Amino acid sequence: MKTHISFDQVSKTFARRGGVTKALDGLDLQVDAQAIYGLAGINGAGKTTAIRAMLNLSRPDDGAIRILEEHPQQVKPSRIGFAPENPELPGYLRVGEMLEYSCALLEKELSNDRLKELLVQFGLEEYADQNVATLSKGNAQRLSLAAAVAHEPELLIFDEPTSGLDPLGRQLVKNLIKQQKAVGRTVFFTTHILADLMEICDCIGIIHQGKICFSGTSEKFCPKGAQVEERFSQIIGQYEKAGKKS
Repeated sequence: MKTHISFDQVSKTFARRGGVTKALDGLDLQVDAQAIYGLAGINGAGKTTAIRAMLNLSRPDDGAIRILEEHPQQVKPSRIGFAPENPELPGYLRVGEMLEYSCALLEKELSNDRLKELLVQFGLEEYADQNVATLSKGNAQRLSLAAAVAHEPELLIFDEPTSGLDPLGRQLVKNLIKQQKAVGRTVFFTTHILADLMEICDCIGIIHQGKICFSGTSEKFCPKGAQVEERFSQIIGQYEKAGKKS
């Protein structure tokens, strides 16, 4: 089995007022090809820093990262699709133009049939000729996700993809993620919504204080009869307790 994301003892610190913050602390993480991996953690746990390192937007102080079996610097951007939690989209473009533009940046051509398919799939067909600036937060999030998959990349990385979405939008995103796996793609995403992890993930990771403190299947994460939120709190509590003893 190929590994599409690999972190080996990755550390990253940032200088802050009054000291230094360790965002990643010897992070180990493995994501198999054609799998859905969901990463959860409290605010400041290191989720977004890990994503920035995957995308070569932030270089680690120590450790090694491999993306699609290459160093992040060597991976062609067209092999990855990324949607941030708070997308900053060019408001002067129309919705359809935005999807064409996102592909053109990666030297990919978006056919009319593919454009129509994306607009329908993401519930954006009625907004195709509207300026991006006029979209609601939820529809802007949908557009960002559509742009991430438009060029049909091998690996998809989503940072809080259901943020700002209503229940119908959340279900759309979950269906999208499952569809991407079905056609052979790998999906990595972060979330605060633990129920989503249980529903769609092949593997769940819990990150805390820059380290993975749990990685395994949904059944292992939350055995039948247990409450998801309680189980999450238990894992974090056990990790912190072990850290104080060491």
